[in-house]
Amino acid sequence: MRHAKALNNGKLRAHKRRGGNRIGYLTWHYTTDEAMAVQHLPTNEQGEHADFDGPGNNYSVAIEMCEHRGNSRTATIERTAKLSAWLMHKYDIPLRKVVPHYHWRRKGLTPEHKNCPHYLLDNGHPGAKWQWFLAKVNKHYKSISAGSPNLIPRPTAPAYGASVVATAPRSASSVRSAVVAAPRPAPARVVKKKPAPRRSSRYHTVKRGDTLYGLSRRYKTSVGAIQRANGLKGSLIGLGKRLRIPVT
Repeated sequence: MRHAKALNNGKLRAHKRRGGNRIGYLTWHYTTDEAMAVQHLPTNEQGEHADFDGPGNNYSVAIEMCEHRGNSRTATIERTAKLSAWLMHKYDIPLRKVVPHYHWRRKGLTPEHKNCPHYLLDNGHPGAKWQWFLAKVNKHYKSISAGSPNLIPRPTAPAYGASVVATAPRSASSVRSAVVAAPRPAPARVVKKKPAPRRSSRYHTVKRGDTLYGLSRRYKTSVGAIQRANGLKGSLIGLGKRLRIPVT
């Protein structure tokens, strides 16, 4: 909650300078902890999290992992691996482009490469621990690609505070894919129902008080039509007779 609130309220300030932070604030795209993954920026918006005006800020999606007392580091790493895999799937990012914060060179700072995320690096450099993390990412990526539904991050409440950054670079084409509308689905096929065949006539059993004129008004036809349909010469109709009533 603290990270989301701080970002939203512009509390995470940084010294704005030429060749350094460009906006005077720290910003990144996602925060993960043991329980959730929260998005702070659209993935097609540049953050201020890696290397100032370098490719890390300009072309990557940043994931900040929470590290605070009471939060499970193991569960946080697992959730970050799932989120990284989902971003790979969504934006067609190859595994080799999932890199630690260390990857991005920070010109003008010493050391240029940050020891981050420190618990996934070996002596401040990507090594066996980072390869172990990438294996997790790749496992989840294969599950998502195979159609497993439980690995897709869901919108959640904001996350907690403090910690380290891992970045998932995206290519220029991936940036565009984040903002270009998806292809429209094919329109649903409209099946027209065939109209029910119209009946050419109906039948009426003569009751007391019925007349040809009355029947013609009732069924919206004419006296002559009823006569022709039943072979009648005059206007007399017998009680109980079944008359054919033509439909006009």
